[in-house]
Amino acid sequence: YNRENFLYDRNLRRRKEFQVQKFRVEQAELWRTDVRDLISLTEYKMHVYLLVNVLLLGITVALWCQGKLPHTTPVWLMTGNALSMAGSFSFILLSIWMAMHAAVSAQAFETRLLTQMVRLPIPSWQEVEACRTYASEFERLDAKQMFRIPFAMGKQESWVPPDSGVEGEETPSTRSRRLLAETHVDPWGLEGTGSNVPELGARMGHGMHKYRHVKLARQAMAFWQSYDAFARICMSIGVNQLLNAASYFILAYYMTEAKVPSSATYGVVVLTTMAETLNRLDMSLNWWQLRLMQLFLYLGPAIATMAGWAWVEDGWELTAEALVVCAFLANALYLLTVNTLCHMQLEHNGAMLPVVFRSVLYLDVFGWSSQARYHREMSPRVSTPMTTESSPMGGISARGPAALATTKPASAMVQHSLGRPLPRRPELAAAPADLQEAPGAPDVGEHGDNPVTGFSEFYKAEGWLSTTNDIPDEDDIVSGCEHQGAIKLPRQTFSCAMNLLCLAWIIAAFYFAFVISKATLVQKHAFFERTRPGLRDRHFPSLGLMEEERLATEDLLRVSWPHENVLPQAFACDAAGRQFVVSDGLSLFSAQLQTPLEPKAPLIAKFSEAAIPCLPGESLVDATVRCSDTATADRCEALVLHRSGRRLSSCHLGNGTTSRADDQGREISDAWLEELRSPGAGADRAPHARVEKAVSLTSQAQCTGDNCILLGTSRGRLVRLGLSPSSKLTPTHAVLDRDPHESEYWEPGSVRAVGADHVAVLAQNGTRLHIHSNDGRLAGHLVLSEAAQGFCASGQHLYFLDMGPSPKIWRLRMPQMDL
Repeated sequence: YNRENFLYDRNLRRRKEFQVQKFRVEQAELWRTDVRDLISLTEYKMHVYLLVNVLLLGITVALWCQGKLPHTTPVWLMTGNALSMAGSFSFILLSIWMAMHAAVSAQAFETRLLTQMVRLPIPSWQEVEACRTYASEFERLDAKQMFRIPFAMGKQESWVPPDSGVEGEETPSTRSRRLLAETHVDPWGLEGTGSNVPELGARMGHGMHKYRHVKLARQAMAFWQSYDAFARICMSIGVNQLLNAASYFILAYYMTEAKVPSSATYGVVVLTTMAETLNRLDMSLNWWQLRLMQLFLYLGPAIATMAGWAWVEDGWELTAEALVVCAFLANALYLLTVNTLCHMQLEHNGAMLPVVFRSVLYLDVFGWSSQARYHREMSPRVSTPMTTESSPMGGISARGPAALATTKPASAMVQHSLGRPLPRRPELAAAPADLQEAPGAPDVGEHGDNPVTGFSEFYKAEGWLSTTNDIPDEDDIVSGCEHQGAIKLPRQTFSCAMNLLCLAWIIAAFYFAFVISKATLVQKHAFFERTRPGLRDRHFPSLGLMEEERLATEDLLRVSWPHENVLPQAFACDAAGRQFVVSDGLSLFSAQLQTPLEPKAPLIAKFSEAAIPCLPGESLVDATVRCSDTATADRCEALVLHRSGRRLSSCHLGNGTTSRADDQGREISDAWLEELRSPGAGADRAPHARVEKAVSLTSQAQCTGDNCILLGTSRGRLVRLGLSPSSKLTPTHAVLDRDPHESEYWEPGSVRAVGADHVAVLAQNGTRLHIHSNDGRLAGHLVLSEAAQGFCASGQHLYFLDMGPSPKIWRLRMPQMDL
């Protein structure tokens, strides 16, 4: 009877153990699915980030390369647009790089965990063999168990020998572990409990995050969570800078090209509000942090819009540039505020995350269970299902090399020691299923892989290569993603990029502040050195009398050009100083001097391109203008020197944009110009035979006719022209003869008449003005603080044209010349 009971129970045990092994495999498969789900959360997010970032990067490149600003856009608008586009491109590219790294790292660690740490517990031969029982094993039982009389001698389990341990020699924890290991679950005292098998039971509650596979995955997340978080943050900053660049683009197009500042204002308000809305969605801020961020976010575009309004108004250019300095500083302060708010928080797995951004709140799905467990531990303890960690065995199996020593696993399952049976489990006969016991494996204990003490060998870079001889020691690595680098590098890279962009905005602000200070504080001035009366030698002028002429604020004219980068070659004005003419060698520009309505506001000169039908497609050497007493545009004419200085034509100026032809075009004789060599056979037909050319043209005030025209040559000679019998203009007499000690050549526009009695020559690269009387006597020098491209003279003032493209015009009071 007892033998049949024994064999029946052992048969049920075998069927149960096979079912347990099936449950263990299914549970392990669920764990592997958990690992895939945990890590695929990052992979799917990175795929979304990459797709969005590529689209944003394409928009940025298209707006940067193809969205060209109008040529009339001021420099400060171009600078703001360029800085915003550069910031957007940099952060979106940085987001792509971090997203790729996070995706690759997550996929790599997922593969490593699934192939080495979270394996299926497929039973080995020893485990399967340990599940069977031989009938002869009944003979190894205790005699009382074999010969128990049913009903008369009580239950079978009452004949199992009791525990022989001494309670006083053991601690409570040691005793609980020993009792669990020695607790039998069958009447014969041979089957150990399986409550410590980790694959059994679908545990729920606060202990879920304590599962071994969950802890392994969360430890590995430290190597890509920071990249995940900052990929999203960089994308947010890139979108913000893209919207800021679009705002500057709208200002440039609608302000300078379409001249509709109200439409530009509406567009900037919409784009800035969109940027503020995205910040509200991305960041978790308290009241004062939100208000501070909103202040700097709105302040930059608002001040830039005010600068645009000032720019379209006449006479407010300096005010616009001053406002731009504040706008650029506001943009820098916004970036500095965002960078400061990204304070880092150390997570349980060692990852440092900027918790102010809401996107990092969705990185760890077990964060809630961790907090729930913390609050549960702080509250009164409630009876909960036993988990692996709460069991006396602590989830540690008794596997080891000793389990493989027996060659008969089935016989080893029925053993007695000191007269009492030893409860055993088939899992004790199995070898380890993965590398959890290997040297350097990750520790899943309560304080395993503490980020303060470092990570285990399982997570180190050396473990990814079969040979590590050429890998430098981790203490010598200063870049890359080694250990703490994977945690700190994303934050350091993000902060460095933010600081560089912030520094670029600050440098731009200081640059325009310097430009404004140079335009307002550093005034142009000139010194007039008058020649002492009685001293006739013009090579040694006296400096006994000196007058200083300084440029006042109202003496800087407000000049506007029909298009950017106009590079003037000649500059002239009429005797009254009301009509200006400028030539760049190909086109002729004219403007009338206008007086503003505001007191002490600068005079206005708006140049427009004049159509010259009298000179179709010809290059212009120099030009001057003379007007009648009424000095209206219809009564003024432009005298143009063209055809390499061999012809003089007159064109009547119309309304500032057109001119009509005149029949008084005259040829200029070149027989009096110096030649390269002595005349000989065919010398007059040789190319470049003459080295002296007519390059400068001027007309004296209060004089009409051809005898009022003065012509200057490249060799420094100034002659008065008259009409010859052959209908050519020829020199009547020399006003200034070439100085044999002077090696400087004259340029177009370097000679202008000063009133009716004097002429002036711009020399020494535009820094000195020599003033001569009509008889050639030197009256004095005007020394300029800055070089001028050209000049002209009216009754009371001297007008000077600055160097460079689209220059400004400034004027000085005419010095007194008592001769």
